[in-house]
Amino acid sequence: MVCYRSLTVLGCLVVGLFLSGCDSTTSTGSNATTNSTSRASKLNPVEEKSETEEVSSVSLPEPKPLFEEWEGDPALAIVLSGEQNGFLEPCGCSETQSGGMARRADLFAQLEEKGWPVTAMDVGNFLRKSRRQSELKFDAIFDSLTDLEYAATGIGPSEVNLGSTKLLERGLKEAPSNDQIVPQFVSANVTIFNDPELGAIHRTRVYEVNGVKIGVTGVIGESIKKSMLQTNQEEIQVLPVEETLPQAVEELKAADADLYVLLSYAETEESQELAEKYELFDVVFTARSAEDPDPRAVPIGDSGRIMVMVGQKGKNVGVLGYYPDAEQKLRWELIDLDNRRFQNHPSMAEHMRTYQENIAFEELARTEPAVTHPSGYTFVGAETCGSCHKKSFGKWKDSKHAHAYETLKIGRKGQEDTWISRVNDPECLSCHVTGWQPQEYLRYDSGFVNEETTPNLEGQQCENCHGPGSRHSEVEKQWETDRASVDKTLVDSLRKEMHLDVKTAEKQVCTKCHDHENSPKFNFDEYWEKVKHPWRD
Repeated sequence: MVCYRSLTVLGCLVVGLFLSGCDSTTSTGSNATTNSTSRASKLNPVEEKSETEEVSSVSLPEPKPLFEEWEGDPALAIVLSGEQNGFLEPCGCSETQSGGMARRADLFAQLEEKGWPVTAMDVGNFLRKSRRQSELKFDAIFDSLTDLEYAATGIGPSEVNLGSTKLLERGLKEAPSNDQIVPQFVSANVTIFNDPELGAIHRTRVYEVNGVKIGVTGVIGESIKKSMLQTNQEEIQVLPVEETLPQAVEELKAADADLYVLLSYAETEESQELAEKYELFDVVFTARSAEDPDPRAVPIGDSGRIMVMVGQKGKNVGVLGYYPDAEQKLRWELIDLDNRRFQNHPSMAEHMRTYQENIAFEELARTEPAVTHPSGYTFVGAETCGSCHKKSFGKWKDSKHAHAYETLKIGRKGQEDTWISRVNDPECLSCHVTGWQPQEYLRYDSGFVNEETTPNLEGQQCENCHGPGSRHSEVEKQWETDRASVDKTLVDSLRKEMHLDVKTAEKQVCTKCHDHENSPKFNFDEYWEKVKHPWRD
């Protein structure tokens, strides 16, 4: 399993990036002007595909060429992304999965090769969790968006849950240079400390690219607000849309822009209602669609206005083409960031490396809170199991499970020269070592920490399936040396606890790691033949 997935099993491959392409940039407050220029210094060259990036042996339909139905070059291409949900790398650890920041960066590079002026926006909700690793991931994502010159990002529940400190830190960050645009948080109805003028979150942003003036704002919809479990209302306020969006609309009208965009973090029904009510917006970009949504834009009336969506987990991004002189001014294409049309662009490697170095420096596998296993027992390692279960241990020793930890060091075949180690990343460790809760990336208090202190728990071992064996091994040793001192019913009871039947393995155990994201081609019957060990030694 490969892991930039939550920079999630980040958990595993590299996050998708945004559109690029502006020449010069000046920014004052929430207004900026940019002229079409090249991001070539950041987005070139592109590496050749490795063996692991080749087309899967599974027969898949040939992806269609990009923008084949678009006629002529747009005055502006706007890349739209959102609901990344922690997936820095492709959704899942399989090389055939879609998404990832590195492939997104390659899309930007391809747009630049076309000579199209580019800008980018995100609807928000970059993370899935709210913990220290999430903060480090958030930094990696935002540094990536900065390199891709995103202009605006909305705010979703995950940003609210991060808290005011991180939003202030990123929202008040200035551009590295005067000629670069940086992503700004835009929201009509989210404030920090009840101060809409604080500067970290902008009610609107108006900026210019290639002579096209764009006005954008965002909202967290009432349909989302009512279901948010917000615990930091004193720091961050989500105000009623009907009380705040009209003011943003008036600000945008006064800017006299060519194109208006609403980043609506709301259920699609509410977003459509907002689109119908506020006719200023040419484009309403909504969150909360299906993971792989209908690729078509939704018409809003007959005026050419549209509502669009990109799905979740960074698997897809959309490109909006603006043709001011055409009868149909807006063109829309939803793009699956697959591994056949898009390579892992090397410009993103720096952010993954920094992210992994920060995780290692803070020793998150050790310092993040651990939990007690429900059984109350502790993990002892496969060598202890193998002292009695010799045939089963031998079977395991020759399996890929035994070498799962090594893959975090070297990656897949063909990645050895460019691979960035994930051996400290909790989201990767959870399925590559022993003693973790894979779906939540939580370490049990006796689980693997690092190879210096817990080398006996490297790899996917016996106890991840059968449960921690401390009590079982303790009682078996006592039974072997002094049977009179042990109740046979206790011995039998513990043996029964450790037994795992095939049905339970299929329904409750294997899919904790071999889920649809990380093992899309997982077939239990086929895989079971490779690992089954029916011996009672």
